[in-house]
Amino acid sequence: MREKKWFKISTVVCVALILLSLIVYVLQNVQIFLVLNGEKDMTIPVLSFFDDPGARNRLTGSVVVGTGDVDTTKPGDYEVEYSAMLQKITRTVHVVDDQAPSLILNGPSYKQIPVGTQLSTQGVVALDNYDQNVEVVLSQGIPDGQPGEYDVIYTAQDSSGNIGETHQTVRVVSDDFHYENQVANNVSLVQTRVDKIVAFLNEYYRSMKYLEASDMTGFFGKGGEVYAYKFQKGLEYLIATRKLSHNSLYLDDCSYDIVIDRTDYAGDGLCVTVHEDSTVKFHFLGGEESKQHAVLSRFYFNYDGEIVQVYREEGFYLASGDEETEFGADYREVIDKIYEEYLKAYVDELDISMGELTAFNRGEAGSATKTAANPYDRNAAADYADRFALVRNWQYSDYESNCMNYMSQIIHAGGVPFDYTGSNQWKNYSMTEDHSDAEQGFTYEFIRISYFQNYITDTADPSRMVVEQGLNFWLGEKGDIVYVGMDSSDYSEFGHVVAIAAPVYDSEGNLVDFLVNGNTNDQYHYPLSASPYVYRRLGKVLGYNN
Repeated sequence: MREKKWFKISTVVCVALILLSLIVYVLQNVQIFLVLNGEKDMTIPVLSFFDDPGARNRLTGSVVVGTGDVDTTKPGDYEVEYSAMLQKITRTVHVVDDQAPSLILNGPSYKQIPVGTQLSTQGVVALDNYDQNVEVVLSQGIPDGQPGEYDVIYTAQDSSGNIGETHQTVRVVSDDFHYENQVANNVSLVQTRVDKIVAFLNEYYRSMKYLEASDMTGFFGKGGEVYAYKFQKGLEYLIATRKLSHNSLYLDDCSYDIVIDRTDYAGDGLCVTVHEDSTVKFHFLGGEESKQHAVLSRFYFNYDGEIVQVYREEGFYLASGDEETEFGADYREVIDKIYEEYLKAYVDELDISMGELTAFNRGEAGSATKTAANPYDRNAAADYADRFALVRNWQYSDYESNCMNYMSQIIHAGGVPFDYTGSNQWKNYSMTEDHSDAEQGFTYEFIRISYFQNYITDTADPSRMVVEQGLNFWLGEKGDIVYVGMDSSDYSEFGHVVAIAAPVYDSEGNLVDFLVNGNTNDQYHYPLSASPYVYRRLGKVLGYNN
């Protein structure tokens, strides 16, 4: 009897335990009284905000607030517990860092280096969503001493094991650092000074080829410290502007000829005048040649045969003053400030220009609002621009500053006739200035930028020529005017003009640049993006009215 009684008690207890376990299981896992909002397992990114979906009491409809901290500043698994009507439900929140570091190249995706150059990660920055400092490593470099084009890979791994990478195409080239072809010493300058000029220009071109500024100050002797620093910053400015371009302005090839054609005694030494012709191939243009003609440089030597000053009509000289500019003991600070101000202005203008380029390629640049009774012959204008970019047309007078004279000739070749009546004239028939209503003489409106501006904007006596300004810059076409300058975007204050020779498109058909021709610093099919000028504005030639 006792055994039967014990069996009955045991059975009751077992059944009760089973029922209790079932009740506990149901209370823990079946949302009878307590309803969990959202998922029971949630995954959120580190450093985000945990917005607790909470829970609610099914019987009362009241909100049930969870307990437990979720530290979103640290990856890990966290539990939040909700209780109501003897029920408890736990939500697991997984805080994860699954975002790889972002690697940014401090420079173009293509670069060119000479054999023997060691790559480093100095120009690559890793930004991570969680770790403040992530090391960048060179995971795939280049073989030592092997010319060729390589895919270089930089990687960075954060503390959570996420790996980010970026690629850079690096072309390794053999180079003896000599780019001169013909050196014409027409004034019998002593060979040691000729060698110094050639060595100087070779190092200059080497800097431009690889877009890395060599230390040019070592070419300057005692007494040339100020001008050495000025030239160095000028070179750095020119390279900095080219590196900022969306086009790859490394030089696949470059060479130059020089003519040493004048010497003058100047102060405590000798001034040597050099004119330079160069041919370069910018990488983004493939094999197309860009040329410059008769670029002026002046090398000043002291009586010991050392270079003490170099004036060169390209680059930072435009901003930091001419040969006569004097600097005091604080010359470094003064030149640095000039450099920084102009580079900032360049960057600001570049941002505007790239915004306009994006709008143009999207078809959102608008169009010209003016019309002309007789359209501009752009092909004829461009043909003339090519023909006389590096040589002068003997039918016109040649001026020391010949840019506007050349531009006016291009416009005339495009079919716009001379305007020789009224108070507002544009003509060039001979060397004598003449504003009479006759086909003779020339007017300054033909050869000077500010006068030309007055001519095309005169409302009292409108010009026959139709030129529209203030448009999206990239609406330019062959034969149009590009105004460039360092200090102002006012059309009448621009110091130089060039002509659009041809547009440049990328492989997807998007406009990326203009090739331009110019006089004074004679240029032929030179990419505008290689110019160091801060301000660039368009003058769109539409034709002329009768």
